[in-house]
Amino acid sequence: MSFSLPVLAPFFGNSSPSAADPNEPQSLPDFILPTADGGDMRLSERAASYSTVVLIFHRGYDCTGCRAQLAELQSGYNDLRIEGAEVLAIGLDDQLNTQRLAQQLGVRFPMLVDATGVVASSYGLRDALETDFTNAILILNGDLQLLATRLATSTDQTLPVEAIVDAIREANGTGDAGGTAS
Repeated sequence: MSFSLPVLAPFFGNSSPSAADPNEPQSLPDFILPTADGGDMRLSERAASYSTVVLIFHRGYDCTGCRAQLAELQSGYNDLRIEGAEVLAIGLDDQLNTQRLAQQLGVRFPMLVDATGVVASSYGLRDALETDFTNAILILNGDLQLLATRLATSTDQTLPVEAIVDAIREANGTGDAGGTAS
């Protein structure tokens, strides 16, 4: 249940793992996606208002592991906001199911619709989400640079918000010396 810092190079088609400097955060592509409530959201515009953005890519409405992780993020949303973070959930589902999921879980963070998987593909995550993983959590700074990642399988336990807060603090250089064990 640990994060890897800072590069997810093998999942990005245009990135060469040998060219990636592990000491330099990797820049991620910007996107615009519809929201569950019918609006549109641009990642860079939202990220500019926060020190950190927690992106959670998930399979969608029928994924019980995804529901558990989204519920955990909702339960700790205030703690994440205290750290200056925003959560954006990106589902590989249609708008109706995304809206139903948001309502059922009572989430206060934006739920975005990536029904065609174009954004998940641009991040190199679509195939992994459709086959091996239930969700992927990426932590970005306001400049869309990747700071930390975690991919979860259906057999993984839900990642506690405390671990995400610890990863944010570590990535921002504000964590304590003890930190969270990997």
